[in-house]
Amino acid sequence: MGYTSQELAAEAGSRIMERIPNLKVDLTNPEYELFMEARQEGGMIYDIRIPGPGGLPYGTQGIAVSLLSAGIDSPVAAWLMMRRGVRMIFLHIDPGRYGGCDIRANLIRNLSVLSLWVPGYELVLAVIPAEEMYQRLMSLSEPRFRCVICKRVMLELAAQYAEKMNGDGMVTGDNLGQVATQTLHNLSPISRGIQLPVYRPLIGYDKEEIITLARKIGSFNQEPGDTSCHVLPPKPATRSDADRIEELIKQSDIRSMYEGMLSGSRKELIKNGRVSS
Repeated sequence: MGYTSQELAAEAGSRIMERIPNLKVDLTNPEYELFMEARQEGGMIYDIRIPGPGGLPYGTQGIAVSLLSAGIDSPVAAWLMMRRGVRMIFLHIDPGRYGGCDIRANLIRNLSVLSLWVPGYELVLAVIPAEEMYQRLMSLSEPRFRCVICKRVMLELAAQYAEKMNGDGMVTGDNLGQVATQTLHNLSPISRGIQLPVYRPLIGYDKEEIITLARKIGSFNQEPGDTSCHVLPPKPATRSDADRIEELIKQSDIRSMYEGMLSGSRKELIKNGRVSS
């Protein structure tokens, strides 16, 4: 029969008092506290408690495909879902020459940071070549809808990839009203017809709150370099119609490219903060 917690505390306290007899016990406002844990394999004594992320064990709540970028928002969104036990498969739509020269370095950095929160697990990043798709976006008859169509195409590609990987949903870094594609009047047509659930854990956050979380998890980069998108129109639409977006997608014949884009994807593996392939 072992000690109860009260008996253990009393025994430990008496031993300490024997060694340091001038000590006084104050259970209400102690100046110094020791914590003890007794387990079958041994005991632990410590005086500092460091808060962890909390949440649920990684991988216990299903699988989701996370659209990961070189920016601030998407790794934070992924972290929030990972914290709740969702296993992540990461997907990046590579713009090629239509994106900034520092995108890849920031992308790998974001994923490396996330991998440190799930030590021992190998995170998979699938990179889909999309330079030709971006080129078609540049040829749209209505340039102001480029970003909306781009986001729509990304979700469609992510949905197909998620189904292939037996995923239960998709995760994006959208937060309401931050950029033109993230208004309610654009998020709706962007998501229309997508069969898998789209999870947006940052939807109600503002930028400062997201940056605070990014600093906390270690993904915030003060000097990210050039991560720009070169297809951004001068005046992107903040309100779009789902039927018109569908018409423009059909006119561009972008969907005919999906199979080739998915089959041309390459994988990178990151574990414990390091690229392993």
